[in-house]
Formats: sequence, structure tokens, C-alpha cells
Amino acid sequence: MDFNMELYLKATPTLDAGHERIVEIARTLTRGCSSDDEKAVKLFYFVKDSIGYNVFMISVFIEDFRASRILEWGKG
Repeated sequence: MDFNMELYLKATPTLDAGHERIVEIARTLTRGCSSDDEKAVKLFYFVKDSIGYNVFMISVFIEDFRASRILEWGKG
């Protein structure tokens, strides 16, 4: 199958992938990785191990669900 990965790498209202802090952490974590698979695994484990899930988080503001805000808070 031929996938256009650009479709999956675009920013969205909650996935602000171009945010300075997000980019900085992603580059740091993936430095030295030899494949996209290895990068994906490193990023997955960073989120799994570093970002707590808050089942009680209630907000009406989309900003509170942005990746950069969740990264700042360390939970979401």
C-alpha cells in the first residue's frame, strides 16, 4: 500500500505539531534514530510514560486539549 504520510502529519486544532516545545522534544527524543519506526516507538513511550491521563478533566475550551497545553501540564 502506498500511504501519503503528509495527511497524518498535518496540524489540527488540538494537535499543534509545529509548536516550538513539541518540535524541540520530538527532535531531542528521536536524535540518533535510524528509522521512522524507531522514532514512533520513542515518541509513543515518552507520551505513555510522561503524560498522565486525567479522566476527570472537564473543559469547554479547545485550547485545553491542545498537545502543547497537555505537554505543559503533564496530564490531559
